[in-house]
Amino acid sequence: MDSLLCNHSVRAVMTLFSLIVCFSTARADHTSNRAIDDGLIFLSHLTRGSALEGAGSHGSFGTTLGGGSSAHLLPERRELLPSLFGDKAEETSMSTPRLWLTKGLPIPVDLGVTLAYADGAVGASAYGQWTVFEGFRRPALALRIAEGKLFGAEDIALNSTTSEAIISFGLLKFLTVYGNLGIARHRGEVAVANSPNLALIADENTATNKVWQETIRRAGLQVGTPLFALTAETTLYDNQIRDYAAKIAFML
Repeated sequence: MDSLLCNHSVRAVMTLFSLIVCFSTARADHTSNRAIDDGLIFLSHLTRGSALEGAGSHGSFGTTLGGGSSAHLLPERRELLPSLFGDKAEETSMSTPRLWLTKGLPIPVDLGVTLAYADGAVGASAYGQWTVFEGFRRPALALRIAEGKLFGAEDIALNSTTSEAIISFGLLKFLTVYGNLGIARHRGEVAVANSPNLALIADENTATNKVWQETIRRAGLQVGTPLFALTAETTLYDNQIRDYAAKIAFML
């Protein structure tokens, strides 16, 4: 019975992986990344939902609070960024502090929220994770969906939806490795007319709204004890853009 359930679970996750690969080739918008578009793409780092965890449910008594940071490369064309973060002309990357809160349920479903901060702009995401299968000395399989929104950035609206399939495997007693494959879909808009600073950089060729999607590939390593867990993760996006994140989480 366990073998049959595992086979069905593997098929379900592999089907999602196939759908993600297929749909990732269908771009919602091929507008070139000029000026404001580059700024929106960078800001989507704040709204992409990432739990920094592998597959596996926390259970009804599993509540964790975590803190950490992620590092991102700044885009080459950054006309939008000084309007938000001051003069970043001499910098090539930015670190964003983050907070996580995750709550397990009696069923193999975890719910969580995460906050990311960058000089006045806050990205808030809520996510749900269903652990399809987990067993002793077997890979765990899960599906995760997250919805994120940007706050605090005047005249800028940004929403992101992320769907991922996750596989993880425990090594020894406290070590877990995992990998994710998913799609993030973003919807951004800049109200140039309401902002004199943005109006100065805009012209008739500058796109002030954008809908796009990207493939997300993550790999992580987690070291956990009954009281706390340390996680390091790297994410590879389209165009070979990569970022890094780390988290320490404590059981409540």
